[in-house]
Amino acid sequence: MADIETKVTDLITPTLDAMGLEIVSLRIHGAGVGQSQLQILLDHTDGTPVTLEDCTQASRSIAMLMEVHDPISSAYVLEISSAGVDRPLTKPSHYPTYIGHEVKMQTQPLDGRSRYRGIICQTTDRMVAVEDGNVCWMIPFAQITESRLVLTDALLKKFRPKAEPKANPWEGKKQSQRGKRDPI
Repeated sequence: MADIETKVTDLITPTLDAMGLEIVSLRIHGAGVGQSQLQILLDHTDGTPVTLEDCTQASRSIAMLMEVHDPISSAYVLEISSAGVDRPLTKPSHYPTYIGHEVKMQTQPLDGRSRYRGIICQTTDRMVAVEDGNVCWMIPFAQITESRLVLTDALLKKFRPKAEPKANPWEGKKQSQRGKRDPI
């Protein structure tokens, strides 16, 4: 299964790069049990939100590549979507963007522990520091098997579109037009 996922990743990455998109996650679910599903989560390389139009264009391009090269021999459903707000963190380069945000991760056993939840407080080229209360865990990227942001108000605020300042309807009008009454 990993071989097919690697083949598909290698096949579609140049096209997505040209579109300014990166693969956050690529998985094949249900292979060998009826119809399988190829699920691809995308994000923009510049951090802007992925739109429905981005997903549609990516889906069309990927479908054409898959049709021509046929790396999956059985029937499958292609699902393309945004990585979302509570996105998985699959590469070391994803972590610095989310310093100060809560993460939930599973690792290979480290000192008898394999589940962590806390605030990302620092990253290096080989590890991430996660603070859980008064304890700061230094977790090597190589030991992380799964990691996902926890949906919090602070995370939602980070992704909330910036509101355009409302135009002042009174700007440019004379003071007498702003509700000041004329003397009777």
